[in-house]
Amino acid sequence: MADDEQDENQAAHDIITQFLRKQGQKGGEKGGPARAKALSAARRSQIARKAAQARWKKAKAKKKTAAKKKAKAKKKAAKTRTRTR
Repeated sequence: MADDEQDENQAAHDIITQFLRKQGQKGGEKGGPARAKALSAARRSQIARKAAQARWKKAKAKKKTAAKKKAKAKKKAAKTRTRTR
């Protein structure tokens, strides 16, 4: 009996989830173009510039971290080589 109730609840949950997912997609399809239309060209440019700067900042931080890791590994390898000689 408990299994039947669980199955019914799961089925209802799946139906509701599927419906809400479709509704969300509709909003997303309409939202972007509507927002772009409402914004001025200058504001869209400002938003795009800010997004690009955030991407570049993230890329630079990633590159810097990789360089630090590489330098640390190189230093560790050099220490290991001197110890074995």
